[in-house]
Amino acid sequence: MMYTGTMTIISGSSHPALAKDITQKGRFSLGLVELTRLPNGEARPRILTDIKGEDIAIVQTLSDPVDMHIIELLLLIDAARRMKAKTITVLLPWMGYSLQNKVFRKGEPLSAEVIARTIGNAGVDRVITLDLHAPEICTMFGIPTIKLSALPLFAELLRREQNILIVGPDSGSAKRAQQLSSMLGVRSICLRKERSLETGAIHVSSDDMDVSGAHGAHCVLLDDVIVTGSTLVHASQLLKANGASNITVCATHGLFVGDAVDALKQAPIDRIIVTDSIPSRDDLSNLSVEAVTVAGLFAEALHLTSSLS
Repeated sequence: MMYTGTMTIISGSSHPALAKDITQKGRFSLGLVELTRLPNGEARPRILTDIKGEDIAIVQTLSDPVDMHIIELLLLIDAARRMKAKTITVLLPWMGYSLQNKVFRKGEPLSAEVIARTIGNAGVDRVITLDLHAPEICTMFGIPTIKLSALPLFAELLRREQNILIVGPDSGSAKRAQQLSSMLGVRSICLRKERSLETGAIHVSSDDMDVSGAHGAHCVLLDDVIVTGSTLVHASQLLKANGASNITVCATHGLFVGDAVDALKQAPIDRIIVTDSIPSRDDLSNLSVEAVTVAGLFAEALHLTSSLS
């Protein structure tokens, strides 16, 4: 579906390809931005398009290098304010620091809230993001925040598959697993995950959970993000040991940190589906990874919000 509108898209350096796709899907205007750095390494962005009195949306996914992309986003927001943009919407396909949504150990900051509040206090009218790691992060921005979901995209790709069992790898994924299973009219279960706060070691089990339904089933492991891949490796091994015929992974955000590619390649996983919320890594060609675009989701959300401005 195509949309029409008058909003101007401003792209940071983190994901210009997605910004361009959102522009095309929504038939928006793509603003000209100069992204340079001073000799001492400091970011020096400059918006070249005249956006005075215009509705604008800044696209910046907070992927690696996370801190650099955060600073660049804040500087672009300030530049847009000084150019007297009518409204400023920030699109965060992936929100860096969202995995630090709790104070796990004494002496640690609540990092997700620090980043969210910093963006919310920078002069932004609203934030549109995608499958946040925890729902409470939405309230941390302190401004209107819209959380989009990739579940309809996954459901469309899986709709013609047979004998599907949706599997949440931990309790935090239970609600999303139930939502996807409802969309497809199939069963769902949730595994149990324990992580050491000191070493980061992960243990996935089926404690008190009947996994007999995995026998002969096409198991779809659903998670919000792939970081090191450890959770999915352990979960896939457990499902295969219980007779799963095929295993597909659906995860909104594909970070693939460290040795994730090698670890997932050795796991009994047949297919991995992610979105393009984060730019694809070159070494993903070693995996069976399919990326579905979220450009249409963001374009539609922008039109819905701009109609309320």
